[in-house]
Amino acid sequence: MARVNEQLGRFYGPLFALSDSGEIAWQAFRTGDRRGEPFWSTDVPASDKEQAEFRDWMIRVFMPNNRLIRAVIVNGAHLLDEEEMPDCLLSLLAHISSYEVVLGRWEQGDLSVHRAAVDFPGDQITAYSGDAFRRLKVEQRMLLGLVQK
Repeated sequence: MARVNEQLGRFYGPLFALSDSGEIAWQAFRTGDRRGEPFWSTDVPASDKEQAEFRDWMIRVFMPNNRLIRAVIVNGAHLLDEEEMPDCLLSLLAHISSYEVVLGRWEQGDLSVHRAAVDFPGDQITAYSGDAFRRLKVEQRMLLGLVQK
């Protein structure tokens, strides 16, 4: 019971909450001018105003959230159910790290790059964190005697 509670409280719960809230924030950001179009489409390039809006969201919303996610994964890796780090988590860590380079360039005044070298594994993270969270909540409820197998 203690391990399940720790997994939920220090790893899978925070990972699920942060990844899902990040997705909600992304969808809120996407309610702007480019709905239905991939944001960094080469067919319809983002305007200077759209790029500035993206930078603002990235600096104030997405990267703070991503940094929290990175801390959860790195500090809670011992709570993983798997024997090895799942690929989706490794990809997420690489995405976050590669965005640090982009933000560093922005701080130096170079606004020519807006995309990370590694794509965000959004669907994979959503599925992984949601499935694990729900599975552990069921296990927790069984251990508490609230439901039967």
